[in-house]
Amino acid sequence: MKGLMRTEELYSSLQGEIYDNIIPIGHFDMIKVEDLPVEQGKAAEYLRRSYYKVSLVNGHSKIHYPGQSFEINGPALVFTHPNTPYKWERISKQQRGHICVFTAGFLSPLTKPEDFSVYQSADKSVIPLNETLSLKLERLFMEMSEELRGSYRQKYELLRNMLTEVFHQGQKSTAIDGEQRIGSNANERLTYQFLELMEGQFPIDNSAQKIMLTSPGAFAAKLFVHVNHLNKALHKVTGSSTSQLINQRLLLEAKNLLKGTRWTINEISAALGFDESNHFSTFFKRQEGINPAKFRSNID
Repeated sequence: MKGLMRTEELYSSLQGEIYDNIIPIGHFDMIKVEDLPVEQGKAAEYLRRSYYKVSLVNGHSKIHYPGQSFEINGPALVFTHPNTPYKWERISKQQRGHICVFTAGFLSPLTKPEDFSVYQSADKSVIPLNETLSLKLERLFMEMSEELRGSYRQKYELLRNMLTEVFHQGQKSTAIDGEQRIGSNANERLTYQFLELMEGQFPIDNSAQKIMLTSPGAFAAKLFVHVNHLNKALHKVTGSSTSQLINQRLLLEAKNLLKGTRWTINEISAALGFDESNHFSTFFKRQEGINPAKFRSNID
């Protein structure tokens, strides 16, 4: 089923080198941007991943999150969280850099990615770099790649420290007068909590599963805030209303299920929390312009 990319699926798409660094606790690996086969000018689908990524990239591209997009034209550091779906659109043909792929288990029990501000908000996860910091991080990523290939018995402990340094460099570069911008105000914190709560319901892996939070009121109650307060906070941070963000995510999952499963329209409708399949069909047509059955038939 589409909608969640796991590490083995990532590796199956790579060209050239074989990446195989499954370790006893968690997972850690380094990948070259040049080995990722991405069509120029075409954005990949929104996906949740089962792993965290930190990417040092150089090129012209756009990163799309539900409700917001970021354009990169030069060196940048990008932190992506498994609970936040995104798609990466390559604009320039020439792209280079390094990608560090890891799971939360690789860092535990010493720390977790969410302890760092760069993993607390998609709004601040894309960091343009000046030449000095770009060169510094380039050396650090190359050192991680070399260390990973080495035979030092405690290399993974060393790699944890080096990865944490990358987090700190990204976190430090987003600071203003020594204070962190990410998650530093109530609106950003509430937005992060909302997105985390919403993404926690996905992907839908079987037809017996049913999401429970499908309305602004339901999310507000779960977050212990008034629905108007939630809507105001989300709009300030993302530019979209609560309903728009929910509908975008429901539509994304609906399309993934229609494309990636053989479930009936009724089964998909129920899994997405619609009381009646005709309500789901009306919702889908209003968002996409065609009904679910037509959308599915166009795929075949």
